[in-house]
Amino acid sequence: MASKITRQNFAIKEKPFEILHIRLYSTHINEHRLYFCAHGRAVVSEKLLGRIPNLVRNLQDDNNADFIYAAYVNSSILDDSVNSDRTAFNLPEDSTMLPFSEVTLSDVREGVLEGCKSFLAPCSAPR
Repeated sequence: MASKITRQNFAIKEKPFEILHIRLYSTHINEHRLYFCAHGRAVVSEKLLGRIPNLVRNLQDDNNADFIYAAYVNSSILDDSVNSDRTAFNLPEDSTMLPFSEVTLSDVREGVLEGCKSFLAPCSAPR
């Protein structure tokens, strides 16, 4: 399995985050995924198909090689909020009745999906 990794730093409510955009050139991985990580390890995984407009099952790079996309999200916010079982994050889902400055899972997801859309914009479906 070969891969190509691109790092992207961004902020949500002035808190730093990083996305590792990974192109996986393998035949046994068959779906695009988003991974929320804590302390360098995946905690929660979500499917990306249907969450990013025009994302197709098979993508091709500039050399017409097929790949599957994976995004790994890291931040000290996620490190500090992972639960003791490493199965979820102790962050509120949305900002209902919260101070504006608090980061929510919805904020993180929205910021990450924008980064994914931007990264995947030049990629196309197989020709």
